[in-house]
Amino acid sequence: MNVKKIIFGILAVLLAIVLMEMLSTLALVYYDRLIHRESGIRQRDRSNLSLVNVMRRLGRAFRSRYRGEDFSEYQYDRSSTPHPFFVADDLYGYSVLPGTYTHTYLRRRGSRREWQAFKIKVTINPDGSRWTGSRTDMPRPKIYIFGDSFVFGSGVNDEQTFSYHLQQAMPEADVKLFALGGYSLTQAYLRFDTVKHDIRSQDIILLGYADFYDIRHVVDPVRLIQTSKWREKYDPRLLNSRLKLPRIQLDETGGILVDYIEENCLFNNGYCDESSPGSVEKSNVTAVLINYIADNTSARVYLLHFGGSKDNPVRKLMNDRVTLISALPEDFDYFIRDNIEGFDPHPGPYWHYAISRKLMAILSDSFAID
Repeated sequence: MNVKKIIFGILAVLLAIVLMEMLSTLALVYYDRLIHRESGIRQRDRSNLSLVNVMRRLGRAFRSRYRGEDFSEYQYDRSSTPHPFFVADDLYGYSVLPGTYTHTYLRRRGSRREWQAFKIKVTINPDGSRWTGSRTDMPRPKIYIFGDSFVFGSGVNDEQTFSYHLQQAMPEADVKLFALGGYSLTQAYLRFDTVKHDIRSQDIILLGYADFYDIRHVVDPVRLIQTSKWREKYDPRLLNSRLKLPRIQLDETGGILVDYIEENCLFNNGYCDESSPGSVEKSNVTAVLINYIADNTSARVYLLHFGGSKDNPVRKLMNDRVTLISALPEDFDYFIRDNIEGFDPHPGPYWHYAISRKLMAILSDSFAID
């Protein structure tokens, strides 16, 4: 009899927890909908349990009321002047028009606090590359740099990117930074195909790469869901944007096929619900892109692996024409992963400086270093 009472008591407690979790979820949904509908910015909770999040928010509200403090988590926003920064592009999915931009990153802690602003300068050259401080128009060997927002330098000024530091240290070269937030080796491959006839044997191609590029190359549904979550936190005005991303697939012979997928899960007819390609397929696609570039140029090709694991199979699938530059955190004997003062998760000036030193040490035999 006592055993039955114990089991009944346990079931009653579990049922009460489930009901409280359901009510907490509804409370959070309606609170965010009512309080944050005008700004489009919602609070980000640390736990997956709504009951835990409700208790945390109530605790912050209590401390704020009785201690005169505001413990709300940061809210984020950002803008570009002129606007928009990204424009649709039939080849790359999206690109940037030439010009000088001011990017403003905003954050505040609690709805009653004023926004703090963080501003940076971004200059885009007529050819679509970011300005790196090139001094003259004289013909010189070129260093073509391809990559994503880390390589582009999202969150830092023109003069703080590792490409700018590289240009200053190597005046005999012309550093061309073809990178952009959200890009991968897909856009590097597409850009390379448009400029490969201009690339000479004395030039250098530097491919930025991190493990998370693999899901971008195949437009993994997981990547599209991650993009929606990132925009919800950092740029909610883009939640309804519509762009088509280039997707890489391989034919029966290993050749590269390109098609385009609607990026926004709201408009791609359930693509975001499809299963992800396997890890072997993603690694193979990445390696094929790298090797294609290396096999179709006489220039020296380097892969800058700046994020992920040394066990990444892509590192072993590259052919002999590609030189690996491992720039993971463990490749440095000091901390390099700063950010832009918490306004954005991208690395800050310290990281860019460290990467530039790593590159200069390896490329010093190709160009004179001041």
